[in-house]
Amino acid sequence: MRTKRSERIAWLLYHLPRAPKTGLTVNELADRLERSGSSVAPNSLYRDLQDIQSALGPGIVECEDPGNGRAHRWRLTDASDLSLPGQSLQIAVALKVLERDGSHLIPPGVLDELAPLFGKADRVLDILKRSDPLAGWPERVRLNRPWVRRAIERHPPSIDAEVRRTVNRAVARQQCLALEYRSRSADSRIELVVHPIGIDSAMTQETLVGTVEHPDPALPEKYTRPYVQLVLHRIERARLLDRPIDADVSRRSMREYFDTGEHNLPRGGGRLTEGRTIRLKADLSDWAFRELDESPLSDDQMLTTLPDGRHALEATVSQSDNLKWWCLSMLPDLVVTGPSDFRQEIADAVRQSHIAYQQGR
Repeated sequence: MRTKRSERIAWLLYHLPRAPKTGLTVNELADRLERSGSSVAPNSLYRDLQDIQSALGPGIVECEDPGNGRAHRWRLTDASDLSLPGQSLQIAVALKVLERDGSHLIPPGVLDELAPLFGKADRVLDILKRSDPLAGWPERVRLNRPWVRRAIERHPPSIDAEVRRTVNRAVARQQCLALEYRSRSADSRIELVVHPIGIDSAMTQETLVGTVEHPDPALPEKYTRPYVQLVLHRIERARLLDRPIDADVSRRSMREYFDTGEHNLPRGGGRLTEGRTIRLKADLSDWAFRELDESPLSDDQMLTTLPDGRHALEATVSQSDNLKWWCLSMLPDLVVTGPSDFRQEIADAVRQSHIAYQQGR
């Protein structure tokens, strides 16, 4: 299918690499355009690129080897900004919040492309902050991701920059990874081949979610699950393999990972029945009653006030480490009364804590 010239120019501006990446030749650009379902003669693309450079200037589009005809490589300069010149205040506010609170979810290469937009947003907000209260919005909101009520926000662990880049690239391209992983449950460094599904970003850590290829039978059971959780800060080395993930893994998704409760499964060490749905029962203080009345644990949560003035909770929840930690964090305002095995799990943790404090350690 032949393309209109205006469509070709828009396509070129979108697909030209940005410095310091190596540029593309006219023939390479023509091949990419053809793979996208359109076709055009390389000579036409060459004239398009010359016209773009003439209109926008060499400070926007550059030729790495201008003396070599169609064989030279074209790219956007590192300082180029092809966004609309009149970036609105609303877009600037959204970009600033994204840069501050969501940049860890964006692959580094995409962040590099967004850098000029983030810089322009800063300038727009700085100019308008004295005349429009909306410009101060990013300073008045902050993302807080406490996955445990009353949690103290901790500094996130350090993640090797090259490991992060390699993992992000594998997730984006759906390619396999060879990892050297520091496993706490196996108490050793282990080598794994992983088919990545996605990244789970929590308050204090980022987790690669995927499937381990042919896990060693000697490893803990968690490495055989459909969704294996590998925290990024324990990945010592990561290498991208030149093969795609298995077809059955590619059909899995992070939505399914959350919907099935896999993200809540215990990560080792506990006696919890993994993934079991339970009917949680507990006695509540006045404060806990008000908290859960405002923010329920589940759609079927029931709160009652007993004749003696005590409050009671019933709710269907997934049994998990997170639930255990949350119940412990709510003491003494929430005391678990059922199911009996989960109550015992909480009671054992409280007893062990009491002994530790009694012994002064």
